[in-house]
Amino acid sequence: MAAIRRLRHATLLLEVDDTTVLVDAMLSESGDVPPIPNSPNDRENPLVEPVELPDVALNYDAVLVTHRRRDHFDGSRTIYLAGDAVWYDTVPKAIDTHDPDAVVVNAGATQSVEGEPTTMTPEAVGSVREAVADGVPVVADHMDAISYCLATWKDLAATVDGVAIPDDGERIEL
Repeated sequence: MAAIRRLRHATLLLEVDDTTVLVDAMLSESGDVPPIPNSPNDRENPLVEPVELPDVALNYDAVLVTHRRRDHFDGSRTIYLAGDAVWYDTVPKAIDTHDPDAVVVNAGATQSVEGEPTTMTPEAVGSVREAVADGVPVVADHMDAISYCLATWKDLAATVDGVAIPDDGERIEL
């Protein structure tokens, strides 16, 4: 059995069989982090409180930080954690090569004042949905909690069908 629970932004609890992984642990209280440099929104982060603050030291088998290096699970289930990625030719190649049982994408269309988005836009999430096999869940996170996330869950829901967009605290069975 596998499940994902979104705590806030890209902070997830990933459960695969008897193993629990804390992904991208952003545990600061709302407003404790200065605005992102060059962000079009000059607001202190995080913008929202997490549903709960996990006890990282005692309750989790591993902590995965997607921004430092890529990681994957080698076992009976393959979950593709795209992390901070945009849609480009490597994403469908990875999907084809690894044939994941689920895909998780950071979908906030994060963007500085200059440049292009550094995470997937709603249209890019639609491309991921089209690239995976029918029945493979696509889960979107990384929206609504940080000032430089320009796409909201409402934008994504209005653009793409067949993508799970969990509420903060919601657990999704995979």
